[in-house]
Amino acid sequence: MNPATQWAEIFVQGLAAAGIDTVCIAPGSRSTPLTAAFSAHPDFRVFSHLDERSAAFFALGRALVTGKPTPIVCTSGTAAANFFPAVIEASTSQVPMLILTADRPPELRHTGANQTIDQIKLFGEYVRWFVDMPLPETTADARTLRSLSSTAARAVARSMDSPPGPVHLNFPFRKPLEPNHPAQSYPIHTPVILANPRDPSIEQIEFTAELVRQYPNGLIFCGPRPAASPDFPQAVAALSRATGFPLVADVLSDLRFGPHTRHAPPHNPAILPHLPASDLVIQFGGAPVSKAALTFFEQTPAKRIAVHPHGTFWDEHHQLDGMIAAEPTAFCDGVTAALTGRHIPDNSVINSAAARAEAEYWGAVDVIAAQIEFEGLLLANAAALMPPNSQLFVANSLPIRHLDAYARPHANPLSIFANRGVSGIDGTVSSALGAASGSKQPTALITGDLSFYHDMNGLLAVHRGGVPITIVVINNNGGGIFRRLPIAQHDPPFTDLFLTPHGLTFAPAAEMYGLRYVHVNTSNDFANAFRDAVGNVPTLIEVTTDSTVDENARRQIAAAFAQSRAQS
Repeated sequence: MNPATQWAEIFVQGLAAAGIDTVCIAPGSRSTPLTAAFSAHPDFRVFSHLDERSAAFFALGRALVTGKPTPIVCTSGTAAANFFPAVIEASTSQVPMLILTADRPPELRHTGANQTIDQIKLFGEYVRWFVDMPLPETTADARTLRSLSSTAARAVARSMDSPPGPVHLNFPFRKPLEPNHPAQSYPIHTPVILANPRDPSIEQIEFTAELVRQYPNGLIFCGPRPAASPDFPQAVAALSRATGFPLVADVLSDLRFGPHTRHAPPHNPAILPHLPASDLVIQFGGAPVSKAALTFFEQTPAKRIAVHPHGTFWDEHHQLDGMIAAEPTAFCDGVTAALTGRHIPDNSVINSAAARAEAEYWGAVDVIAAQIEFEGLLLANAAALMPPNSQLFVANSLPIRHLDAYARPHANPLSIFANRGVSGIDGTVSSALGAASGSKQPTALITGDLSFYHDMNGLLAVHRGGVPITIVVINNNGGGIFRRLPIAQHDPPFTDLFLTPHGLTFAPAAEMYGLRYVHVNTSNDFANAFRDAVGNVPTLIEVTTDSTVDENARRQIAAAFAQSRAQS
Protein backbone atom coordinates (compact mmCIF):
# COMPACT_ATOMS: atom_id res chain seq x y z
CA MET A 1 0.00 0.00 0.00
CA ASN A 2 1.28 3.45 -0.96
CA PRO A 3 1.63 5.24 2.41
CA ALA A 4 1.04 8.67 0.83
CA THR A 5 -2.31 7.47 -0.47
CA GLN A 6 -3.25 6.00 2.90
CA TRP A 7 -2.23 9.21 4.69
CA ALA A 8 -4.34 11.37 2.38
CA GLU A 9 -7.39 9.09 2.47
CA ILE A 10 -7.47 8.98 6.26
CA PHE A 11 -7.11 12.75 6.47
CA VAL A 12 -9.84 13.42 3.89
CA GLN A 13 -12.19 11.00 5.65
CA GLY A 14 -11.47 12.92 8.85
CA LEU A 15 -12.49 16.16 7.17
CA ALA A 16 -15.72 14.59 5.96
CA ALA A 17 -16.49 13.37 9.48
CA ALA A 18 -15.91 16.93 10.71
CA GLY A 19 -18.62 18.24 8.36
CA ILE A 20 -16.55 19.42 5.39
CA ASP A 21 -17.95 18.50 1.96
CA THR A 22 -16.32 20.86 -0.55
CA VAL A 23 -12.74 21.46 -1.69
CA CYS A 24 -10.89 23.72 -4.14
CA ILE A 25 -7.97 22.05 -5.91
CA ALA A 26 -5.27 23.54 -8.12
CA PRO A 27 -3.40 21.00 -10.29
CA GLY A 28 0.10 19.81 -9.42
CA SER A 29 2.21 16.69 -9.04
CA ARG A 30 3.30 16.71 -5.40
CA SER A 31 -0.30 17.15 -4.20
CA THR A 32 -1.45 14.02 -6.10
CA PRO A 33 -2.23 12.00 -2.93
CA LEU A 34 -4.58 14.68 -1.59
CA THR A 35 -6.15 15.37 -4.99
CA ALA A 36 -6.82 11.68 -5.59
CA ALA A 37 -8.27 11.20 -2.09
CA PHE A 38 -10.68 14.10 -2.45
CA SER A 39 -11.66 12.98 -5.94
CA ALA A 40 -12.41 9.45 -4.74
CA HIS A 41 -14.48 10.50 -1.72
CA PRO A 42 -18.21 10.38 -2.59
CA ASP A 43 -19.20 13.16 -0.18
CA PHE A 44 -16.94 15.88 -1.59
CA ARG A 45 -17.80 18.43 -4.23
CA VAL A 46 -14.55 19.33 -5.98
CA PHE A 47 -13.96 22.74 -7.59
CA SER A 48 -10.98 22.57 -9.95
CA HIS A 49 -9.03 25.82 -10.41
CA LEU A 50 -6.10 26.40 -12.73
CA ASP A 51 -4.89 29.39 -10.70
CA GLU A 52 -4.00 29.07 -7.01
CA ARG A 53 -4.79 32.70 -6.21
CA SER A 54 -8.26 32.36 -7.71
CA ALA A 55 -8.80 29.08 -5.86
CA ALA A 56 -8.00 30.66 -2.51
CA PHE A 57 -10.26 33.68 -3.03
CA PHE A 58 -13.04 31.39 -4.28
CA ALA A 59 -12.77 29.42 -1.03
CA LEU A 60 -12.77 32.65 0.97
CA GLY A 61 -15.94 33.89 -0.73
CA ARG A 62 -17.63 30.56 -0.16
CA ALA A 63 -16.73 30.67 3.54
CA LEU A 64 -18.25 34.15 3.83
CA VAL A 65 -21.60 32.56 2.95
CA THR A 66 -21.37 29.11 4.54
CA GLY A 67 -19.46 30.03 7.70
CA LYS A 68 -17.16 27.01 7.40
CA PRO A 69 -13.88 26.49 5.54
CA THR A 70 -13.57 25.11 2.03
CA PRO A 71 -10.11 23.48 1.97
CA ILE A 72 -7.67 24.65 -0.71
CA VAL A 73 -5.09 22.23 -2.10
CA CYS A 74 -1.93 22.98 -4.06
CA THR A 75 1.42 21.50 -4.97
CA SER A 76 4.76 22.61 -3.53
CA GLY A 77 6.80 25.74 -4.24
CA THR A 78 5.45 29.06 -5.44
CA ALA A 79 2.01 27.51 -5.90
CA ALA A 80 1.58 27.83 -2.13
CA ALA A 81 2.83 31.42 -2.16
CA ASN A 82 -0.02 32.35 -4.52
CA PHE A 83 -2.45 31.62 -1.68
CA PHE A 84 -0.93 34.43 0.40
CA PRO A 85 -3.18 37.40 -0.58
CA ALA A 86 -6.32 35.42 0.24
CA VAL A 87 -4.77 34.13 3.48
CA ILE A 88 -4.11 37.71 4.58
CA GLU A 89 -7.67 38.73 3.73
CA ALA A 90 -9.16 35.72 5.53
CA SER A 91 -7.04 36.36 8.60
CA THR A 92 -7.83 40.06 8.79
CA SER A 93 -11.55 39.68 8.06
CA GLN A 94 -11.80 36.62 10.33
CA VAL A 95 -13.08 34.16 7.73
CA PRO A 96 -12.41 30.41 8.21
CA MET A 97 -9.92 28.92 5.75
CA LEU A 98 -8.09 25.56 5.58
CA ILE A 99 -4.85 25.55 3.58
CA LEU A 100 -3.46 22.17 2.51
CA THR A 101 -0.06 22.51 0.84
CA ALA A 102 1.93 19.58 -0.52
CA ASP A 103 5.67 19.68 0.14
CA ARG A 104 8.86 17.86 -0.73
CA PRO A 105 10.12 15.43 1.93
CA PRO A 106 12.69 16.68 4.48
CA GLU A 107 15.70 15.29 2.61
CA LEU A 108 14.94 17.52 -0.40
CA ARG A 109 14.49 20.74 1.56
CA HIS A 110 17.37 23.26 1.46
CA THR A 111 19.11 21.31 -1.29
CA GLY A 112 18.15 23.28 -4.38
CA ALA A 113 15.70 20.56 -5.40
CA ASN A 114 13.26 21.62 -8.08
CA GLN A 115 9.99 23.31 -7.00
CA THR A 116 11.08 23.31 -3.37
CA ILE A 117 10.90 26.28 -1.02
CA ASP A 118 10.75 26.62 2.75
CA GLN A 119 7.05 26.13 3.47
CA ILE A 120 7.35 25.83 7.24
CA LYS A 121 5.16 28.57 8.71
CA LEU A 122 5.05 30.11 5.23
CA PHE A 123 2.14 32.39 6.13
CA GLY A 124 3.61 33.56 9.43
CA GLU A 125 1.24 35.10 11.94
CA TYR A 126 -1.61 35.25 9.44
CA VAL A 127 -2.65 31.70 10.33
CA ARG A 128 -4.30 30.62 13.57
CA TRP A 129 -2.49 27.26 13.60
CA PHE A 130 0.28 25.60 11.57
CA VAL A 131 1.13 21.88 11.45
CA ASP A 132 3.93 20.26 9.48
CA MET A 133 2.24 16.89 9.02
CA PRO A 134 4.18 13.66 9.63
CA LEU A 135 5.89 12.06 6.66
CA PRO A 136 3.90 9.03 5.41
CA GLU A 137 5.38 5.68 6.38
CA THR A 138 4.39 2.08 5.78
CA THR A 139 5.05 1.02 9.38
CA ALA A 140 2.99 3.70 11.13
CA ASP A 141 1.36 2.61 14.36
CA ALA A 142 -2.32 3.07 15.18
CA ARG A 143 -1.73 6.26 17.18
CA THR A 144 -0.02 7.95 14.23
CA LEU A 145 -2.88 7.01 11.90
CA ARG A 146 -5.44 8.30 14.40
CA SER A 147 -3.54 11.58 14.54
CA LEU A 148 -4.29 12.21 10.86
CA SER A 149 -8.07 12.26 11.26
CA SER A 150 -7.99 13.97 14.65
CA THR A 151 -5.76 16.70 13.19
CA ALA A 152 -8.36 17.17 10.44
CA ALA A 153 -11.08 17.69 13.06
CA ARG A 154 -8.90 20.07 15.07
CA ALA A 155 -7.97 22.08 11.98
CA VAL A 156 -11.63 22.58 11.03
CA ALA A 157 -12.54 23.58 14.59
CA ARG A 158 -9.59 25.96 14.93
CA SER A 159 -10.41 27.71 11.66
CA MET A 160 -13.92 28.39 13.00
CA ASP A 161 -12.96 29.16 16.60
CA SER A 162 -12.59 32.60 18.16
CA PRO A 163 -11.44 34.40 16.12
CA PRO A 164 -12.01 32.45 12.89
CA GLY A 165 -9.27 32.46 10.27
CA PRO A 166 -6.79 30.41 8.25
CA VAL A 167 -5.20 27.15 9.37
CA HIS A 168 -2.23 25.77 7.41
CA LEU A 169 -1.38 22.08 7.22
CA ASN A 170 1.79 21.20 5.25
CA PHE A 171 2.00 17.66 3.83
CA PRO A 172 5.45 16.31 2.87
CA PHE A 173 5.15 13.43 0.39
CA ARG A 174 7.75 11.07 -1.05
CA LYS A 175 7.23 9.33 -4.38
CA PRO A 176 5.34 7.32 -5.45
CA LEU A 177 2.48 9.79 -5.31
CA GLU A 178 -0.21 7.98 -7.31
CA PRO A 179 -2.71 5.61 -5.67
CA ASN A 180 -1.95 1.93 -6.24
CA HIS A 181 -5.21 0.54 -4.90
CA PRO A 182 -8.91 1.48 -4.87
CA ALA A 183 -9.91 4.00 -2.23
CA GLN A 184 -10.52 2.40 1.16
CA SER A 185 -12.41 3.31 4.32
CA TYR A 186 -10.45 3.46 7.56
CA PRO A 187 -11.39 3.58 11.22
CA ILE A 188 -10.93 7.25 11.98
CA HIS A 189 -10.81 9.34 15.13
CA THR A 190 -12.54 12.73 15.04
CA PRO A 191 -13.00 14.31 18.47
CA VAL A 192 -15.96 16.62 19.05
CA ILE A 193 -14.59 20.12 19.61
CA LEU A 194 -16.97 22.71 21.05
CA ALA A 195 -16.07 26.39 20.66
CA ASN A 196 -16.75 28.95 23.37
CA PRO A 197 -19.90 30.93 22.38
CA ARG A 198 -18.87 33.88 24.61
CA ASP A 199 -22.34 34.55 26.01
CA PRO A 200 -22.49 37.97 27.67
CA SER A 201 -22.04 38.09 31.41
CA ILE A 202 -24.36 39.77 33.86
CA GLU A 203 -21.59 42.29 34.58
CA GLN A 204 -21.27 43.20 30.89
CA ILE A 205 -25.02 43.72 30.55
CA GLU A 206 -25.40 45.77 33.73
CA PHE A 207 -22.31 47.85 32.86
CA THR A 208 -23.85 48.79 29.51
CA ALA A 209 -27.33 49.42 30.89
CA GLU A 210 -25.88 51.79 33.49
CA LEU A 211 -23.94 53.66 30.76
CA VAL A 212 -27.17 54.11 28.79
CA ARG A 213 -28.91 55.59 31.84
CA GLN A 214 -25.92 57.81 32.56
CA TYR A 215 -25.40 59.02 28.98
CA PRO A 216 -28.80 59.30 27.25
CA ASN A 217 -27.70 61.17 24.10
CA GLY A 218 -26.09 58.18 22.47
CA LEU A 219 -26.19 56.29 19.22
CA ILE A 220 -25.61 52.76 17.98
CA PHE A 221 -23.29 52.12 15.05
CA CYS A 222 -23.11 48.79 13.22
CA GLY A 223 -20.09 48.21 11.00
CA PRO A 224 -19.32 45.28 8.67
CA ARG A 225 -20.24 41.74 9.74
CA PRO A 226 -21.31 42.57 13.30
CA ALA A 227 -22.66 39.09 14.15
CA ALA A 228 -23.09 35.63 12.68
CA SER A 229 -26.63 35.19 13.98
CA PRO A 230 -29.48 35.94 11.54
CA ASP A 231 -31.42 37.32 14.52
CA PHE A 232 -29.00 40.19 15.09
CA PRO A 233 -30.90 42.81 12.97
CA GLN A 234 -34.05 42.37 15.04
CA ALA A 235 -32.07 42.30 18.29
CA VAL A 236 -30.12 45.50 17.63
CA ALA A 237 -33.28 47.24 16.37
CA ALA A 238 -34.95 46.34 19.66
CA LEU A 239 -31.93 47.71 21.54
CA SER A 240 -32.24 50.94 19.58
CA ARG A 241 -35.87 51.27 20.65
CA ALA A 242 -35.09 50.41 24.28
CA THR A 243 -32.28 52.95 24.55
CA GLY A 244 -33.82 55.59 22.32
CA PHE A 245 -30.49 55.73 20.46
CA PRO A 246 -30.51 56.29 16.68
CA LEU A 247 -29.23 53.26 14.75
CA VAL A 248 -26.61 53.98 12.07
CA ALA A 249 -25.69 51.10 9.75
CA ASP A 250 -22.78 50.47 7.42
CA VAL A 251 -23.90 48.82 4.18
CA LEU A 252 -21.94 45.66 5.10
CA SER A 253 -23.75 45.30 8.42
CA ASP A 254 -26.71 43.40 6.88
CA LEU A 255 -28.98 45.95 8.56
CA ARG A 256 -29.89 48.10 5.56
CA PHE A 257 -32.13 45.52 3.94
CA GLY A 258 -34.80 43.28 5.43
CA PRO A 259 -38.21 43.34 7.12
CA HIS A 260 -36.78 44.92 10.28
CA THR A 261 -36.42 48.20 8.31
CA ARG A 262 -40.16 48.65 7.77
CA HIS A 263 -40.77 50.58 11.00
CA ALA A 264 -37.37 52.11 11.77
CA PRO A 265 -34.90 52.05 8.84
CA PRO A 266 -31.32 52.63 9.96
CA HIS A 267 -29.57 55.91 9.28
CA ASN A 268 -26.85 56.43 6.68
CA PRO A 269 -23.31 56.99 8.05
CA ALA A 270 -23.09 60.18 5.97
CA ILE A 271 -25.15 61.98 8.61
CA LEU A 272 -22.77 61.27 11.52
CA PRO A 273 -20.65 64.46 11.29
CA HIS A 274 -23.88 66.49 11.20
CA LEU A 275 -25.41 65.27 14.46
CA PRO A 276 -25.30 67.02 17.83
CA ALA A 277 -22.47 65.86 20.05
CA SER A 278 -23.18 62.36 21.32
CA ASP A 279 -22.13 61.33 24.80
CA LEU A 280 -22.10 57.54 24.20
CA VAL A 281 -21.53 55.32 21.16
CA ILE A 282 -22.17 51.57 21.21
CA GLN A 283 -20.53 50.01 18.16
CA PHE A 284 -20.73 46.57 16.64
CA GLY A 285 -18.75 44.98 13.81
CA GLY A 286 -15.65 46.08 11.96
CA ALA A 287 -14.24 49.33 10.63
CA PRO A 288 -16.76 51.32 8.57
CA VAL A 289 -16.61 51.86 4.82
CA SER A 290 -17.65 55.50 5.06
CA LYS A 291 -15.04 58.23 5.44
CA ALA A 292 -17.69 60.29 7.22
CA ALA A 293 -17.99 57.55 9.85
CA LEU A 294 -14.23 57.26 10.24
CA THR A 295 -13.98 61.02 10.70
CA PHE A 296 -16.80 60.96 13.24
CA PHE A 297 -15.09 58.28 15.33
CA GLU A 298 -11.84 60.24 15.25
CA GLN A 299 -13.44 63.49 16.41
CA THR A 300 -16.34 62.53 18.68
CA PRO A 301 -15.88 63.30 22.39
CA ALA A 302 -18.37 60.55 23.26
CA LYS A 303 -17.54 57.55 25.36
CA ARG A 304 -17.22 54.55 23.04
CA ILE A 305 -17.71 50.89 23.81
CA ALA A 306 -17.35 48.13 21.23
CA VAL A 307 -19.07 44.75 21.25
CA HIS A 308 -17.43 41.99 19.23
CA PRO A 309 -17.87 38.20 19.45
CA HIS A 310 -14.09 37.66 19.41
CA GLY A 311 -13.01 40.76 21.32
CA THR A 312 -11.38 42.21 18.20
CA PHE A 313 -10.38 45.87 18.31
CA TRP A 314 -10.71 48.25 15.42
CA ASP A 315 -9.59 51.50 16.95
CA GLU A 316 -6.91 53.09 14.80
CA HIS A 317 -7.03 56.33 16.81
CA HIS A 318 -6.76 54.56 20.18
CA GLN A 319 -9.87 56.24 21.59
CA LEU A 320 -12.00 53.25 22.56
CA ASP A 321 -13.18 53.35 26.18
CA GLY A 322 -14.26 49.73 26.48
CA MET A 323 -14.33 46.38 24.70
CA ILE A 324 -16.98 43.74 25.41
CA ALA A 325 -16.18 40.28 24.06
CA ALA A 326 -19.61 38.68 23.76
CA GLU A 327 -22.00 37.25 21.22
CA PRO A 328 -23.71 40.43 19.92
CA THR A 329 -27.27 39.12 19.53
CA ALA A 330 -27.39 37.77 23.07
CA PHE A 331 -25.77 40.98 24.29
CA CYS A 332 -28.46 43.13 22.65
CA ASP A 333 -31.21 40.93 24.07
CA GLY A 334 -29.67 41.12 27.54
CA VAL A 335 -29.28 44.91 27.58
CA THR A 336 -32.77 45.41 26.14
CA ALA A 337 -34.23 43.25 28.91
CA ALA A 338 -32.19 45.09 31.56
CA LEU A 339 -33.55 48.46 30.36
CA THR A 340 -37.19 47.37 30.07
CA GLY A 341 -39.32 49.19 32.63
CA ARG A 342 -36.48 51.44 33.75
CA HIS A 343 -36.54 55.19 33.23
CA ILE A 344 -34.38 56.44 30.37
CA PRO A 345 -33.71 60.20 30.28
CA ASP A 346 -35.11 62.13 27.32
CA ASN A 347 -33.02 61.76 24.16
CA SER A 348 -35.43 63.27 21.66
CA VAL A 349 -32.89 65.91 20.59
CA ILE A 350 -30.47 63.51 18.98
CA ASN A 351 -33.31 61.44 17.50
CA SER A 352 -34.94 64.47 15.93
CA ALA A 353 -31.60 65.70 14.63
CA ALA A 354 -30.86 62.29 13.08
CA ALA A 355 -34.26 62.21 11.36
CA ARG A 356 -33.80 65.72 9.93
CA ALA A 357 -30.26 65.03 8.77
CA GLU A 358 -31.34 61.78 7.11
CA ALA A 359 -34.15 63.51 5.21
CA GLU A 360 -31.85 66.34 4.12
CA TYR A 361 -29.15 63.92 2.98
CA TRP A 362 -31.49 61.98 0.73
CA GLY A 363 -32.95 65.25 -0.48
CA ALA A 364 -29.49 66.36 -1.60
CA VAL A 365 -28.92 63.01 -3.34
CA ASP A 366 -32.25 63.30 -5.16
CA VAL A 367 -31.55 66.84 -6.38
CA ILE A 368 -28.20 65.91 -7.93
CA ALA A 369 -29.43 62.55 -9.24
CA ALA A 370 -32.15 64.38 -11.18
CA GLN A 371 -29.47 66.43 -12.93
CA ILE A 372 -26.53 64.05 -13.40
CA GLU A 373 -26.12 60.37 -14.20
CA PHE A 374 -23.22 59.11 -12.09
CA GLU A 375 -21.78 55.76 -10.98
CA GLY A 376 -23.33 55.82 -7.54
CA LEU A 377 -26.80 55.51 -9.04
CA LEU A 378 -25.84 52.17 -10.57
CA LEU A 379 -25.09 50.73 -7.13
CA ALA A 380 -28.28 52.17 -5.65
CA ASN A 381 -30.33 50.72 -8.51
CA ALA A 382 -28.67 47.32 -8.20
CA ALA A 383 -29.48 47.08 -4.48
CA ALA A 384 -33.08 48.04 -5.18
CA LEU A 385 -33.45 45.57 -8.08
CA MET A 386 -31.94 42.47 -6.46
CA PRO A 387 -34.52 39.71 -5.82
CA PRO A 388 -35.45 39.01 -2.19
CA ASN A 389 -32.95 36.84 -0.29
CA SER A 390 -30.29 37.27 -2.97
CA GLN A 391 -26.58 38.10 -2.63
CA LEU A 392 -24.62 41.10 -3.84
CA PHE A 393 -20.82 41.02 -3.79
CA VAL A 394 -19.19 44.43 -4.18
CA ALA A 395 -15.61 45.26 -5.13
CA ASN A 396 -13.44 47.62 -3.13
CA SER A 397 -12.39 51.10 -4.22
CA LEU A 398 -15.39 53.10 -5.52
CA PRO A 399 -18.18 50.46 -5.79
CA ILE A 400 -18.40 49.65 -2.07
CA ARG A 401 -18.22 53.34 -1.18
CA HIS A 402 -20.99 54.13 -3.65
CA LEU A 403 -23.20 51.37 -2.27
CA ASP A 404 -22.64 52.59 1.28
CA ALA A 405 -23.43 56.18 0.31
CA TYR A 406 -26.42 55.72 -1.98
CA ALA A 407 -28.20 52.42 -1.25
CA ARG A 408 -31.42 53.20 0.61
CA PRO A 409 -32.89 50.78 3.14
CA HIS A 410 -35.66 48.51 1.94
CA ALA A 411 -37.64 45.58 3.32
CA ASN A 412 -36.40 42.88 0.92
CA PRO A 413 -33.71 40.72 2.55
CA LEU A 414 -30.38 41.19 0.77
CA SER A 415 -26.93 39.97 1.83
CA ILE A 416 -23.97 42.20 0.97
CA PHE A 417 -20.41 40.85 0.82
CA ALA A 418 -17.02 42.45 0.22
CA ASN A 419 -13.39 41.71 1.05
CA ARG A 420 -12.87 44.49 3.60
CA GLY A 421 -10.25 42.83 5.77
CA VAL A 422 -7.46 44.69 4.01
CA SER A 423 -9.67 46.27 1.31
CA GLY A 424 -7.59 45.07 -1.63
CA ILE A 425 -8.73 44.51 -5.20
CA ASP A 426 -7.18 41.01 -5.25
CA GLY A 427 -9.40 38.07 -6.13
CA THR A 428 -12.68 39.97 -6.35
CA VAL A 429 -14.17 37.86 -9.15
CA SER A 430 -13.12 34.61 -7.49
CA SER A 431 -14.49 35.64 -4.08
CA ALA A 432 -17.82 36.54 -5.65
CA LEU A 433 -17.96 33.21 -7.46
CA GLY A 434 -17.15 31.43 -4.21
CA ALA A 435 -20.00 33.27 -2.51
CA ALA A 436 -22.32 32.28 -5.36
CA SER A 437 -21.26 28.63 -5.03
CA GLY A 438 -22.12 28.62 -1.33
CA SER A 439 -25.77 29.57 -1.82
CA LYS A 440 -28.67 28.65 -4.06
CA GLN A 441 -29.79 32.29 -4.13
CA PRO A 442 -29.18 34.62 -7.11
CA THR A 443 -25.81 36.35 -6.86
CA ALA A 444 -24.43 39.44 -8.56
CA LEU A 445 -20.99 41.07 -8.49
CA ILE A 446 -20.46 44.78 -9.06
CA THR A 447 -16.85 45.67 -9.69
CA GLY A 448 -14.70 48.40 -11.12
CA ASP A 449 -12.63 47.83 -14.24
CA LEU A 450 -9.28 47.50 -12.44
CA SER A 451 -10.59 44.99 -9.89
CA PHE A 452 -12.12 42.99 -12.72
CA TYR A 453 -8.94 43.07 -14.80
CA HIS A 454 -6.92 41.99 -11.77
CA ASP A 455 -8.85 38.70 -11.45
CA MET A 456 -10.14 37.79 -14.92
CA ASN A 457 -8.55 34.36 -14.37
CA GLY A 458 -11.30 33.70 -11.88
CA LEU A 459 -13.95 33.72 -14.61
CA LEU A 460 -12.96 30.18 -15.57
CA ALA A 461 -14.92 28.95 -12.52
CA VAL A 462 -18.22 30.15 -14.00
CA HIS A 463 -18.49 27.19 -16.37
CA ARG A 464 -15.73 24.92 -15.06
CA GLY A 465 -17.34 24.95 -11.62
CA GLY A 466 -20.92 25.48 -12.76
CA VAL A 467 -21.33 28.72 -10.81
CA PRO A 468 -24.10 31.09 -12.06
CA ILE A 469 -23.53 34.80 -11.55
CA THR A 470 -24.27 38.24 -12.97
CA ILE A 471 -21.19 40.47 -13.19
CA VAL A 472 -21.40 44.24 -13.61
CA VAL A 473 -18.17 45.97 -14.63
CA ILE A 474 -18.23 49.74 -14.16
CA ASN A 475 -15.60 50.79 -16.68
CA ASN A 476 -14.38 54.33 -16.02
CA ASN A 477 -11.04 53.59 -17.69
CA GLY A 478 -8.78 53.52 -14.66
CA GLY A 479 -8.57 54.21 -10.96
CA GLY A 480 -11.33 56.77 -10.57
CA ILE A 481 -11.07 56.75 -6.79
CA PHE A 482 -7.73 58.56 -7.01
CA ARG A 483 -9.61 61.65 -8.17
CA ARG A 484 -10.59 62.06 -4.51
CA LEU A 485 -6.95 62.51 -3.46
CA PRO A 486 -4.81 65.67 -3.52
CA ILE A 487 -2.46 64.01 -6.04
CA ALA A 488 -5.19 64.51 -8.65
CA GLN A 489 -4.10 68.16 -8.80
CA HIS A 490 -0.59 67.15 -9.88
CA ASP A 491 -0.34 65.95 -13.45
CA PRO A 492 2.13 64.51 -14.18
CA PRO A 493 2.29 62.03 -12.48
CA PHE A 494 -1.47 61.67 -11.78
CA THR A 495 -2.80 60.35 -15.10
CA ASP A 496 -0.07 57.87 -15.96
CA LEU A 497 0.79 56.56 -12.49
CA PHE A 498 -2.45 56.87 -10.47
CA LEU A 499 -5.44 57.06 -12.81
CA THR A 500 -3.70 54.56 -15.17
CA PRO A 501 -6.14 54.65 -18.12
CA HIS A 502 -6.01 51.34 -19.98
CA GLY A 503 -8.37 51.75 -22.93
CA LEU A 504 -9.78 48.22 -22.48
CA THR A 505 -13.29 46.95 -23.01
CA PHE A 506 -14.32 43.53 -21.73
CA ALA A 507 -16.46 41.94 -24.45
CA PRO A 508 -13.53 39.66 -25.40
CA ALA A 509 -13.31 38.44 -21.79
CA ALA A 510 -17.01 37.55 -21.82
CA GLU A 511 -16.56 35.68 -25.09
CA MET A 512 -13.45 33.83 -23.89
CA TYR A 513 -15.15 32.55 -20.73
CA GLY A 514 -18.58 31.91 -22.23
CA LEU A 515 -20.63 34.67 -20.58
CA ARG A 516 -23.46 36.52 -22.23
CA TYR A 517 -22.34 40.13 -22.82
CA VAL A 518 -24.35 43.33 -22.59
CA HIS A 519 -22.96 46.86 -22.95
CA VAL A 520 -24.93 49.85 -21.61
CA ASN A 521 -24.32 53.57 -21.14
CA THR A 522 -27.34 54.89 -19.22
CA SER A 523 -28.87 54.07 -15.86
CA ASN A 524 -32.20 53.10 -17.46
CA ASP A 525 -30.51 50.67 -19.83
CA PHE A 526 -28.52 49.30 -16.91
CA ALA A 527 -31.64 48.73 -14.83
CA ASN A 528 -33.30 46.80 -17.66
CA ALA A 529 -30.20 44.70 -18.38
CA PHE A 530 -29.57 43.99 -14.72
CA ARG A 531 -33.17 42.99 -14.01
CA ASP A 532 -33.14 40.59 -16.95
CA ALA A 533 -29.79 39.03 -16.05
CA VAL A 534 -29.89 38.35 -12.30
CA GLY A 535 -30.74 34.75 -11.59
CA ASN A 536 -30.61 33.76 -15.26
CA VAL A 537 -27.71 32.76 -17.53
CA PRO A 538 -24.21 33.98 -16.51
CA THR A 539 -23.93 37.51 -17.85
CA LEU A 540 -21.31 40.25 -18.00
CA ILE A 541 -22.80 43.74 -18.08
CA GLU A 542 -20.29 46.45 -18.92
CA VAL A 543 -21.23 50.03 -18.09
CA THR A 544 -19.15 52.85 -19.53
CA THR A 545 -18.88 55.80 -17.14
CA ASP A 546 -16.80 58.92 -16.60
CA SER A 547 -15.04 59.17 -13.25
CA THR A 548 -14.77 62.96 -13.59
CA VAL A 549 -18.57 63.25 -13.76
CA ASP A 550 -18.91 60.86 -10.84
CA GLU A 551 -16.52 62.84 -8.65
CA ASN A 552 -18.25 66.13 -9.51
CA ALA A 553 -21.61 64.59 -8.53
CA ARG A 554 -20.22 63.42 -5.20
CA ARG A 555 -18.92 66.89 -4.41
CA GLN A 556 -22.19 68.53 -5.41
CA ILE A 557 -24.15 66.18 -3.15
CA ALA A 558 -21.83 66.97 -0.25
CA ALA A 559 -22.20 70.70 -0.89
CA ALA A 560 -25.99 70.51 -1.18
CA PHE A 561 -26.21 68.47 2.02
CA ALA A 562 -23.96 70.90 3.89
CA GLN A 563 -26.01 73.87 2.69
CA SER A 564 -29.24 72.20 3.74
CA ARG A 565 -27.80 71.46 7.19
CA ALA A 566 -26.66 75.06 7.57
CA GLN A 567 -30.16 76.31 6.86
CA SER A 568 -31.97 73.88 9.18
